[in-house]
Amino acid sequence: MSTSHIRDEVSSRSAILLPDVDGPNNVTCTTEVGAITVALAAAVMSTLANRGVPGGSGCVVIACPERAPLLGPVLLECGIGSITSWNTRDAQDFSLRRVSSHNDILVDLRVPEHLDDEIEWAITAGPDVMSAAAASLAGLSVALRKEMFSRIDTPALAACARALVLQTAPGDVLPT
Repeated sequence: MSTSHIRDEVSSRSAILLPDVDGPNNVTCTTEVGAITVALAAAVMSTLANRGVPGGSGCVVIACPERAPLLGPVLLECGIGSITSWNTRDAQDFSLRRVSSHNDILVDLRVPEHLDDEIEWAITAGPDVMSAAAASLAGLSVALRKEMFSRIDTPALAACARALVLQTAPGDVLPT
């Protein structure tokens, strides 16, 4: 009896299977958070480009980075200059608004119902990001079928994010 080989970039209860990538006895698996990470990274890179921030010099704050643990490494792989992590326990000493005011972009991953001070210009995991996450799965599946990479890891997710940016019209944040 053969067992399916599963490649997974992070453990998650919300896994997405990419069928017909490896063959009949192998199934490649990615997680919802992996797909969302791709879309968030693409949104960050597009926003920096739209604001005229030169590559390698963008400064990003990620609020609640534990909700997308590979986002920081993927952004670094994509050439982001610096990343600051902020957690709700930091709020007593440093408000998120204060920390993000000294950076180019805020990626706000706080749970929406717990937002005490929503920051309008932040990138969040809203409907546009979810739509782009779904689009990233198609590209990821094709890349795996063509053996462009053999596993879903930080470089693979960064490559998918860069591909989404290439599909994004100038002035937009994500492809439409």
